[in-house]
Amino acid sequence: MTEQPDHLEVALTDLRPSLEPLLMVADEPLDPVTLASAVGHPVDTVVAGLAALAAEYDEQGRGFELRNVAGGWR
Repeated sequence: MTEQPDHLEVALTDLRPSLEPLLMVADEPLDPVTLASAVGHPVDTVVAGLAALAAEYDEQGRGFELRNVAGGWR
């Protein structure tokens, strides 16, 4: 298991508007490098942001899950 940083270099609120739409419209899992390139943030920051979003969605009991599958996030 990879340790996540205590805080993100870029606030999740800054990443969310970029990441969520890409994840919602993608028809296949998106790898962290592709997502980082699309949103213009470092891969490590995007990976931490994705993990934070996934945890937040789980905590809120949303009707969908964000998971890392098949080498990418969906």
